[in-house]
Amino acid sequence: MNNILLVGGGEFREECLAMDSYLLESLKKKHPRVAIIPTAAANQRPEKAAENGVLYFDSLGANANSILILNRAQAEDETYFSNIHEVDLIYLTGGDPKHLLETLYQTPFMAAITESVSKGATLAGSSAGAMVLGSRMRFKKWMPAIGLISNTA
Repeated sequence: MNNILLVGGGEFREECLAMDSYLLESLKKKHPRVAIIPTAAANQRPEKAAENGVLYFDSLGANANSILILNRAQAEDETYFSNIHEVDLIYLTGGDPKHLLETLYQTPFMAAITESVSKGATLAGSSAGAMVLGSRMRFKKWMPAIGLISNTA
């Protein structure tokens, strides 16, 4: 997989504008379809995180929507994410990396994300969203992560 973007943080802000504009241009679509996934913000304000992402990417010319997967039960129920295969960019927001990992690890939702990426979608993770994509992550202690990017922590 070579269409994964790791962002240190500051998603949906001016400091990421040049990078995100380039990212959308690289998708080679007039109005790329973007899915904002605020799972890591589930214990904070996930609806606000999703709204910020949707408004931000819409302002850049994308057609953005959110997929609110806030807990493991939702990550295991395809009715919550049946449209994931229709998007060009999947964006995991920042927040709580432990919650994100516990929610996504070895679920049908993560399998659907992985399949979408293998078929050409781009996956971006910011802060917590980036932390969980490697093979290991540190949150109070080292632990296995999702492993989309091998030999990384």
